[in-house]
Amino acid sequence: MSNMIERVARAMAESAGFSWEHCTQEQWKADARAGIAAMREPTQAMLDEVCSSENIEPFTDKTMTSIYRNMIDAALK
Repeated sequence: MSNMIERVARAMAESAGFSWEHCTQEQWKADARAGIAAMREPTQAMLDEVCSSENIEPFTDKTMTSIYRNMIDAALK
């Protein structure tokens, strides 16, 4: 199984009409890494959705932001 960066890069390349096997994969991976990194800070709407859509004890925005950032950091490794 590929890592998240490669999964995003492949999706971006194929969405743009390129064959993954015949494109400059390293550039697409760099672009995917930049896109994932830009998502590192959750929006307030994202934080609100977690609280409203799950039947869980409410977390603070700070706790959810920390969890979300850790997940994005793991994707970037």
